[in-house]
Amino acid sequence: MKIAIDISQTVYGTGVSTYTISLVKELLRVDKKNQYLLFGNAFRRKDDLNAVFDQVQGEFEKKIIPIPPSLSEKMFNRFRRISIDRFIGKVDILHTSDWTEPRSGAKKITTIHDLVPILFPEMSDPKIVKVHKRKLDLVRAESEVIIVPSRSTKQDLMKMNIPSNRIVVIPEATDEIFTQVDEKKIKEVREKYSLKKEYIFSVGITKRKNSQKLIDAFQSMELKNLELVITGHPYTEINFQEGVRLLGHVDKEDLPALYSGAQVFAYPSLYEGFGLPILEAFACNTPVVTSDIGSMREIAEGAAVLVDPTKEEEIVNAILLAIDKSNQLKALGRKRVKLFSWENTAKETLRVYEELKDEDRD
Repeated sequence: MKIAIDISQTVYGTGVSTYTISLVKELLRVDKKNQYLLFGNAFRRKDDLNAVFDQVQGEFEKKIIPIPPSLSEKMFNRFRRISIDRFIGKVDILHTSDWTEPRSGAKKITTIHDLVPILFPEMSDPKIVKVHKRKLDLVRAESEVIIVPSRSTKQDLMKMNIPSNRIVVIPEATDEIFTQVDEKKIKEVREKYSLKKEYIFSVGITKRKNSQKLIDAFQSMELKNLELVITGHPYTEINFQEGVRLLGHVDKEDLPALYSGAQVFAYPSLYEGFGLPILEAFACNTPVVTSDIGSMREIAEGAAVLVDPTKEEEIVNAILLAIDKSNQLKALGRKRVKLFSWENTAKETLRVYEELKDEDRD
C-alpha cells in the first residue's frame, strides 16, 4: 500500500506542525510494510520544507510541489480542475490536513484538529474562515475517514452533519522535549526572561484563551510574591496590569523550562480541539488549572483542577487550590500523560489506513 501524507503545514511551527512531524516520524518507525510519500506545497519556503524532510528518518519518497499556499488553495479547494495525482502519482491512501482538500483517485483521510474558525468566526481572520468552511464542505463530501484528537471535536463535527461512523478519535501526544528538562535549563530560561519571582504560567493570549479573565483573576488575588507569565502576542485588546508579564513569542526549546519552573499552569480556555498544553504541563510535572468543558475536561480527566472559565472567583480558588495540592496534582499529571504517546497515535492511524484499504478487497 502506498500512503501519501501532505506535510505542507509543517513549515509554520504550529501545533499542527508538531502533530504532522511527530506522526510521520512514528509511522516510519513502526511501519516497515507500506510505502510512504511525503509531499508539500511550497514556493518561497522550499528550504523550510526540505529542513522538515531532513528531520524525518526512514524510507520514504519526498516531493515538493512548487506552488505557494494561496494558489494551492485556489487550485485544490476552489477550481479543482487538477487532481493532486498529477503531482504525486497514483497512491492508495491520501492523508490531508487543515488547508487543502484536493481531488484524488485515492482513498481520502483528513485530520481536523479543531473547528475554531467555524465555531468562533469573530475570532479568526475572515479569509481563514472562508478557507476552513470550504475545506469542511469538501471533507464532508469526499473524505472516507476524518481523524480528530478528541471526543469533543467529534461531537462538534457530528453537529455539522458528518456521520459518527466516518469520524475516528485518535488523541495526540507531547513532544519528547517536554520530558527532558533539568534544573540547569530552568535556571537559564528564568534568567533569559528575567523571571525573578515565582510565577503562574499560561500560553496564548486571545479571547478564546480567555486571557483577560485569567488576568483579572490573578489581579484580584493580590499575591505580591507571584507573577502571571503568558507567552504569545495579544491579537485582541487586553488590559495588562501590575504583576502580569507578556513574553511574546518564545523559542520552542524554552517552553519545557517555562512550564517546569511554574507554580501552576493556568489554562481556562473557552474552547480547544484537544488541549495539548495541558499534557505538556503534565509532562513537565506542573500542576494544572483548566476549564471544566469540552476537550479540556476530557484530556485532564481527574488530574487537574477544573473550573467554569467564565467565573473569575472559580479561577482564583482553583489556582490557590492547585498551589496547596501541588504534589498531589503533579503525581496525577505524571500518571495521566503516560496514557498518551505518538507511538499509539501512529499505530491507531495506521490501523485506519489499513482498514480503509481492506474495504477494496471486500
